[in-house]
Amino acid sequence: MIRTLPLLYSVCGTAQACAAVEACEQALGIEADSGRRAAREMLVWFETAREHIWRILLDWSGFLGQPPDSAPVAAAMGLFADFRAALYPDGEPFRVGQQPTEPDRQKLEHIIGQLEQLLEHAIYLQAPNEWLEMETGERLSDWLKGCGSIPAQLFQQLADRGWGAVGSARSTALPELTEEVLEARLSGCEADTFIALPTHEGYCCETSSYTRMRAHPLVNRLSADHGSGLLPRMLARLVELAGVPGRCGRALAIQVAVLARFLIGRPLQMSVLPRSKPQGGAWFIGWSLWING
Repeated sequence: MIRTLPLLYSVCGTAQACAAVEACEQALGIEADSGRRAAREMLVWFETAREHIWRILLDWSGFLGQPPDSAPVAAAMGLFADFRAALYPDGEPFRVGQQPTEPDRQKLEHIIGQLEQLLEHAIYLQAPNEWLEMETGERLSDWLKGCGSIPAQLFQQLADRGWGAVGSARSTALPELTEEVLEARLSGCEADTFIALPTHEGYCCETSSYTRMRAHPLVNRLSADHGSGLLPRMLARLVELAGVPGRCGRALAIQVAVLARFLIGRPLQMSVLPRSKPQGGAWFIGWSLWING
C-alpha cells in the first residue's frame, strides 16, 4: 500500500510516502537509525527541489508572458529518478524497516553536483551556495539588476508594481509537536475533527517554504516590509531551493558514516508536514484579502 501512496498526490508524493513508512515503523516499534533517516531526507529534499524548479520555470515564466523553459524541468525530473535509483538500487525506498545498502557515494555526489549546476544555469546564474551568502538588501538589489533569470525578472516586476505585500496575512508556523501531543489529538474525543481539519491551539498553522525559511536574514528583512506577502514568499522558495544541494550533501555524509559504523550523535529529525489550505489558514486569508481588495 505504501508503494502506491505517492500515486495519490500530484506533488510531494515522496514526502507523503516517507511519512507513511515512518508512521508504520513507529507503530511496529521499529526504530529508524540515522542512516535510514538521512536517506529518506535526501529523497524528500531532492523532490522539494524538483517541485520548486517546476513551479519557477513553468508557472513563473507564464506570469511574465514568456514561454515555459521545459528543458531544465525535464532534467530535474531525470536527476530525481537517477538519485532515487542510486540511493535504492533495489527500487524499494518505502519498505518498512528497509535499510539502504551502502550507497555509491561518488555517483550520488555527481548527481548532487548536476543539480547544483542546473540551479546555477537556470535559476540563479551563479553558484547556489554563493547566492545564499547574500544577506543584505543591497546585494539582493544588485542581483536583481544584473540577473536576467525568470525569478529575478518576476521579483523585480512585482517590486516595481508595489505588489510585494499582496496576499499578506497572519501566518502561524506549525511548531515541532511531540509524540505525546499528537497521540492525544489522534486518540481523543475530537480526533475525527482534528483529522478532517487539523489545527493547533485554535489556529490553522502553515507549513511552507516561507515558514521554514523565515529566519533567513533576507526573508526576515522582506517580511518586516511586506508581511507574508508575495515577495517574501518568492524569496523563501529561492532560499530553500538554493540550499538543497548542501542539505543532500550533508545527509549523504551522515548516511555513509552510519553505514560505515562510525559513531553519530543525535539522529536527524525529519518532519513531513501537511500542505493543505483550509479556511482560516494563511493562504485562505491572504487570497480573500486580495480578492476583496
